[in-house]
Amino acid sequence: MITEKSSLPEADKEITEKGRTATIMFIDLIGSSEVASIKSLNYYRNIYLKQFHDTINTVLENHDVPDEADSDEEVIWHMRGDELFILLSGKSIKTASDEQKINKIRSDILRMFSIALDIKYRWLFNDECGIKRLKGMKAPFEIAIGINTGQVLITKEKGNWGAEGYAINLAKRIESESRKGSASNIFVSENTYGYYSDISGENVLRFEQQEKSVLKGISGIVRIYELIFANLDEDDAIVKIPSEWLVDWDEKKEDLYAIEKMFLSTLNPWLGNVLCNVHWRKGAESLENLDELNGIPVGDDINVIKKKSLRKEAEQHVRKASEIARKLIEIEPENPAWKIYLAQILHEYLYYDLTEYNDKSVDKERVRLLLYDDTVKLLKKLTKDKPEEVDAWLYLSRIYLEIEINRKLIDAVIPNYEGFSDRKREKSLDDAMNFLSRIIMWDVEYPEAYYYMAAGYLAQGAGKTKIMEVFKKALRYADMQKRKPDMIKLAIIDPLFSTMTSVIKAQFGRYIKK
Repeated sequence: MITEKSSLPEADKEITEKGRTATIMFIDLIGSSEVASIKSLNYYRNIYLKQFHDTINTVLENHDVPDEADSDEEVIWHMRGDELFILLSGKSIKTASDEQKINKIRSDILRMFSIALDIKYRWLFNDECGIKRLKGMKAPFEIAIGINTGQVLITKEKGNWGAEGYAINLAKRIESESRKGSASNIFVSENTYGYYSDISGENVLRFEQQEKSVLKGISGIVRIYELIFANLDEDDAIVKIPSEWLVDWDEKKEDLYAIEKMFLSTLNPWLGNVLCNVHWRKGAESLENLDELNGIPVGDDINVIKKKSLRKEAEQHVRKASEIARKLIEIEPENPAWKIYLAQILHEYLYYDLTEYNDKSVDKERVRLLLYDDTVKLLKKLTKDKPEEVDAWLYLSRIYLEIEINRKLIDAVIPNYEGFSDRKREKSLDDAMNFLSRIIMWDVEYPEAYYYMAAGYLAQGAGKTKIMEVFKKALRYADMQKRKPDMIKLAIIDPLFSTMTSVIKAQFGRYIKK
């Protein structure tokens, strides 16, 4: 039972401890009363509510949340009608340090964000309540989500786990307020936002503070934030959602067209964000399938045809993602997230060398250089306009480091290309290291800053001891965010560390073995 006060006498209720910090989420269907009054009872119960319950059950299973009947004191959830309640709370360990406790809270918050976003995406791609309405140019049925982090009492009443506390009431009030949202309708409390903002990560989630609100039953003014941007393209992202909804692309084409049509009609940035993520994730999926085929002999005609098809598909998706990102920059020119996003998409062309599939007559290496130029110019302008954008500095550092490791290729393609002269390359590498030092001053626990700094020392010809010392720092801070194996996997395939691959495998390979 999830209430601030239990109707049971204290003698019948077991309080498991004095209290612990938990992250609580309420999810509710927006406008369900109107749907019930307009639609038939059969539609409301057997289609609308059933699809909501099916979506929730699928997502919770994907995120290893136990069945409702098997809830324990660390994961408690209940679904009633059109509402879901879920609480994540690592059991208090008396011997845990303050740092370990905070890291557990942050881990719960990231897990909750992953669950919330997975539900939002699946509900949008839901046949009856999402896609079918979009194809008819109607807004999809929406979901309101409120998340809060705070102290709760974990209780056990007649064998059933429950929770009590002001933090639960506040989460519910935030969920009610999220119906006023203009983007994702995912609202979080100041406390939840504070824990998340201390977590390092490349342009993953962005929130926008709402007007200070007075919430029913809550004393004082409450600061709340809406999630306005989610970058879910990378496998090592700190917020993860499964992508089963992309498995059969042939069946999904019309769904994406419907979302794109609604986006261009309404200019809703959240729909544009969804489209970018889907196209990018699908492009990555095509490239992964391409990698699997690379072990088959080139002489295999069927294999060659499959490779061409996958390369073309990957390029189409990355190009579409870049088109949408440019449109989002037009819609919200002051939002730096879209510019960093576009820089990452341009980099995708570079990293996977997709330019060769545009046209056989195109000098693909010259195109790559122009893309480097575009990306650098985009990021340099952003860092000048908004010097507080740490992610832009970080990504600019990566591009500079790539320019350094590609210098032989650049010289071979365009010997005296002024954009990447020796003097400019040296300055770019120095600038990259200075940017990274500045980022570390801002945030001493930023794993990517140490990761790229290690790559920078490698490019400068530093000794292995120095490089590995910095790389180990990157892994230490990545481990605090439960991302150490992901970072090791990335380093093994990253061109920035191509001359250190065997060393990294030898020293850290055990962390990524299943």
